[in-house]
Amino acid sequence: HWFKLNEFYDEVQRIIKADGIIAAWCYNKFRTDDPELNLIVDKLHQLITNPNVLHQSRKYVHEEYKTIPFPFKKITTPNFYMTETVDYDFLINYLETYPGIIELRQNNGNKNIDVLYQELKKLWGHSKQKNKLIWPLYLLVAKVNS
Repeated sequence: HWFKLNEFYDEVQRIIKADGIIAAWCYNKFRTDDPELNLIVDKLHQLITNPNVLHQSRKYVHEEYKTIPFPFKKITTPNFYMTETVDYDFLINYLETYPGIIELRQNNGNKNIDVLYQELKKLWGHSKQKNKLIWPLYLLVAKVNS
């Protein structure tokens, strides 16, 4: 989603072997086993998917690659997930790498983010307590006939 897509797809066509496969994937909003934590995560994602701050490249990810231009016939794949068990500090450090959060901070959106971080902290428990995060993976897979 960060590529110049038309140029990337032209390069795929140029270099792929006969009947080669292209696979692209992304992940987006994580889930936890705690519905209350998920509500805070949803609020955070509402902030960073606001149309005023949502860059087109990130929009593709937030739309689970369903709208990204993809000129190949898609192959249906099973559902995949990745999981990680993390403490609160790891979670916040991870969230601070989100491009949407970085953009909000650059545009003085600190207050809303910090309020949500405090809500997360209250629900999380002790900062060293670990909780499992689950990310659905969104795949685009196709056989490319060169």
